Amino acid sequence: MLDRLAPQRDGALAVLHETTDVDPAQVLTVDQLVKSKRVFFAATGVTDGAVLKGVHYHGDRVRFHSLIMRGETHIRRMIDTEHLIEFIFSTLKQVCFGQRHGG
Repeated sequence: MLDRLAPQRDGALAVLHETTDVDPAQVLTVDQLVKSKRVFFAATGVTDGAVLKGVHYHGDRVRFHSLIMRGETHIRRMIDTEHLIEFIFSTLKQVCFGQRHGG
């Protein structure tokens, strides 16, 4: 796996320059990114890719594909999750606007 840093917030690039000697344009290997076996990685696909499928809608359901890895145990979990769209929206309403499910 290869990666590069991509600061997203205002001031993040300045903090990166002050605290590390990493060039944000440099492509980094896994060994450069992670120096310990005590690491946990999680990703969920948004669009279809080589490793993960993206978000797909099937009638009243939405399906997500995720990958979880743990360095210490070398365990990799592929998770296929399906949600009822109405439940997602009713939960968001409750969290964001204080409304009860179905309200």
